Amino acid sequence: LLNDSGEILVELRDLAMRAFRPEITPPNHAVILARPVWHEMPLPPNPAAAMEGSILLLDNSDVLESELRKRYPGCELTRVGAGESFRAEKNRVTMSPSREEDYDKLLGVAMPAVVIHRWATPDSPDPLECGIFSIFFLTRALMRQKGETRVCILFVYPPDAHPAFAAVGAYARTLRLERPSVVLRTVCSPGLTVDQLAQELAGRSGDGEVRYTAGQREVRALESFSLEPVGTWRCARRAFISSRAGEVDWVLFLLNIWLEQCG
Repeated sequence: LLNDSGEILVELRDLAMRAFRPEITPPNHAVILARPVWHEMPLPPNPAAAMEGSILLLDNSDVLESELRKRYPGCELTRVGAGESFRAEKNRVTMSPSREEDYDKLLGVAMPAVVIHRWATPDSPDPLECGIFSIFFLTRALMRQKGETRVCILFVYPPDAHPAFAAVGAYARTLRLERPSVVLRTVCSPGLTVDQLAQELAGRSGDGEVRYTAGQREVRALESFSLEPVGTWRCARRAFISSRAGEVDWVLFLLNIWLEQCG
């Protein structure tokens, strides 16, 4: 996949692509074209929304940690910072985002009901390590140790961050189908309050991708559309991809990075 300057954005190997040919659609079959759009979708008022149980806060800053401890003193809160090696102290853990075994060690220290993931920042040294790799290793560890017990994950990132963070939404969609007990929601916002975090955790589990724009909450969903002639390949951005089943979520993730960079 190339940008307008011919630079390689994503390289996919062992990939098969086919042209879209509506004229060969079998009888009694219909072709439905869909594209993602953002719809305004405020959460219904829920004054009783609160955080309960064990909370893992993956955050290199202690600001939100302090606010959560003041608001919910009864919660078991463990803050996790990104570092080079694993180290656990009272209510504090440092671990490597890129080392999968550290996530099993983390769950041995604190088994969460809620995870708030806030390692994604504009100055993240490695967006893949702090984004999709971290989420992938975390969900695998949760599946191994929590089985079918429900756990909610909020992946929070700012609007001016690397496109790879927004593309985590593709992984969230496949995860929702393959492992319904792990509820992953991506939230794009310049800054969520403690009340907004509690509302998101108590809100509709089907809202996989959320963003806050000018104070409005929006949800990404699919809408049908008609195929129209386009002037350039870049504007079309329509491809039909087939891949081995185990690679589908990664293909969707990489394709989402390209779409986010194209705008």
